[in-house]
Amino acid sequence: MLLSKLAQILDFPSVDKSDVDISWVESDSRQVAAGALFFPKQGEHFDGLHFIDEVIGRGVSAIVVPEKIDKPIPQLLAPRSQEVLKKICQALYDHPTSKMNMIGVTGTNGKTSTSYFIEAILQYASCKVGYVGTTQYRWPGTTMDAKLTTPMYEMLQKYFYQMQLDQVETVVMECSSHGIELGRIDDIAFDVCVYTNLSHEHLDFHKTMQEYAQAKAKLFTKHLATSPKKNKIAVINVDDEVGKNWVSQGIAENTCTYSMHPGADIYPTSLVTTDNGMQMTLSMMGEKVEIFMPTFGQYNVMNTMAAMLACKVQGVDVATMKACIEKGIAVPGRLQKVDIDAPFTVIVDFAYTEDALRNVLQTLTPFRQNRIVTVFGCGGDRDATRRPKMAKAVYEYADRLIMTTDNPRTEDPASIIDEMAQGIRTEKEYATKVEIIVDRRAAIEKSLQMAQPGDIVLIAGKGHETYQEIHGVRYPFNDQEVVQTYWEQYAQR
Repeated sequence: MLLSKLAQILDFPSVDKSDVDISWVESDSRQVAAGALFFPKQGEHFDGLHFIDEVIGRGVSAIVVPEKIDKPIPQLLAPRSQEVLKKICQALYDHPTSKMNMIGVTGTNGKTSTSYFIEAILQYASCKVGYVGTTQYRWPGTTMDAKLTTPMYEMLQKYFYQMQLDQVETVVMECSSHGIELGRIDDIAFDVCVYTNLSHEHLDFHKTMQEYAQAKAKLFTKHLATSPKKNKIAVINVDDEVGKNWVSQGIAENTCTYSMHPGADIYPTSLVTTDNGMQMTLSMMGEKVEIFMPTFGQYNVMNTMAAMLACKVQGVDVATMKACIEKGIAVPGRLQKVDIDAPFTVIVDFAYTEDALRNVLQTLTPFRQNRIVTVFGCGGDRDATRRPKMAKAVYEYADRLIMTTDNPRTEDPASIIDEMAQGIRTEKEYATKVEIIVDRRAAIEKSLQMAQPGDIVLIAGKGHETYQEIHGVRYPFNDQEVVQTYWEQYAQR
């Protein structure tokens, strides 16, 4: 779109050195190029206006400024507010989510797995799908690493626009509480919104569990409620107390529910765990469905039921869902077995909350032939009150614990571990069960050294992540690669 036309639509004046074509809006000065309109945000630590010379040097096509500046660059004269940024994106991209089916998934745990299950089922049904979430942003022909679970508003709208041009039919996206509260998902025309659960997390941002729940609720009361789509529906976990209350209060005009107990729209009437997975019979809106899932854990049953409801309201038949689920749906870093030739099993999992750690350890416990050895840490610059609770959860199930570094960010790793230890230091077996190794690589290697035949070694907290974040820098680090590299060297000794 020509800058002059964009200015006309928005009713903002422009200073045209020569009219230019604008392809996208960019607020990161490092990412601009020809075709970009640079929107210089004013943040807590940086002001985008300080990078004007840099973006001009990178070949940016035009910039947004509050008043004319003496630079040889086309300019759109407009306030640098979030509302103006949104207006620019919607004018330039022409409301892309109104042209696709949009599925949003929120909750403390299970967002990624549920989103992966929905994506896989829709793809199995020959639907062109886009995914935006914790692990990646992707759609047919495009894949990029995720930096945020829910990207910035202007990034999201750009991706949606490109998806629409690439004929994506349905987008499934994870909606973090930060993304909801900070307006990143504004103007998305949702068709389906899914709620998984709420547990202790992000209180550094939301301050109280009530505020945290209210942020999640906005996905339904604000975004789904105001979506212009027809046949909008909420999919809610009613085993979760918050979800149950929402349903009783009528949080959405149309609601489907899932539960491990009778009374919901989908629930299991039987569930048997085998050596290879779970055989279950589901009651889905009165229809009986027998499914074998080649994975483990009650939480995966819940995630699967949520995905099935979301896909059913999108028109996918039960036979297609059953065939896809029985084929197996892999989610990176979730109960992921590391392929090494060892007399014990190594599992990498993203579990980084008290509830998630309990869930994965409860799932692994029936399969232990000997001990469970767990390596875990807590992230820095996040709610510190959960640290002793996470340690307590692991202590209840694991035979040996190695507390180590996760993503310390700007905090001292040793101090984080000390706060974790406060939850279990008075336990009588603390001295014999617990070891502290600050360096994560050394901690993982020690877990492999101490592992005995029949043990399960759980390395928790980072899962799919391929980095460690320390003082603003993401250093390459992959739990699976650390295991494989060390074991190859160790096995040859």
